[in-house]
Amino acid sequence: MDERRESEYRLLFSQPRMVRDLLRGFLHEEWIGWLDPGTLEQRVIPAVEARLDPLGGSLLWRLRWHGGSAALYLLLRPLAADDRYTAVRLWADRGMLYQELLRRRETHRGRPLPMVLSVVLYGGGSPWSAPRDAFELFQPIPGPLQRHLPRLPYVVFDAIHDEVPAAAGKDNLVALLCALERSRSPQALGSSLNRLNVLLDSAADEALHRAWNGFISSRFPNLAELPARPGFPR
Repeated sequence: MDERRESEYRLLFSQPRMVRDLLRGFLHEEWIGWLDPGTLEQRVIPAVEARLDPLGGSLLWRLRWHGGSAALYLLLRPLAADDRYTAVRLWADRGMLYQELLRRRETHRGRPLPMVLSVVLYGGGSPWSAPRDAFELFQPIPGPLQRHLPRLPYVVFDAIHDEVPAAAGKDNLVALLCALERSRSPQALGSSLNRLNVLLDSAADEALHRAWNGFISSRFPNLAELPARPGFPR
């Protein structure tokens, strides 16, 4: 069940519109507004040794700051279970990504490294409770030594338990994902699905429509798939 839920989120957040809506309404960092969502592009996750925690379960996106050429990477990790050591696993993921970036930049020595923001896409049954910074996982040590411990925070998007910010707007597909996850009656589910059809129709994005069809058919197997838009194959 957990692997299926993670696959569902991976399918949805492989779509640029979903990542833009995540940035627009759900990542509560004041500097998010400084990013240019029009520069968003998906990147290939580097191959890593099988004995290590693979990055293959994550999604990697890159975008730039408004008016600049410097890039920021989003490392999105879908998870369906609360894992106390997530901060360490994301720390390792980020380190492997930086190693790959260094390998690719061998002819550009001295260039500054880009920022990598790690985001957990969580759809578990209980609220996320794991420490959100690797610093919190280490045994207590004297104050002067604490400066040698890593401070590597990450962000959590909890689709089921976090408050949906009003700033996200009614046309935000991530907010609609939250509504679907919280639907407890046929009426609520039907209303959310109707709204989803309207938003997908206005988006006119075949890949996005396919991704949502996959999500709906997996999560709600007793429902018919979403109506195809004219010219869109199912």
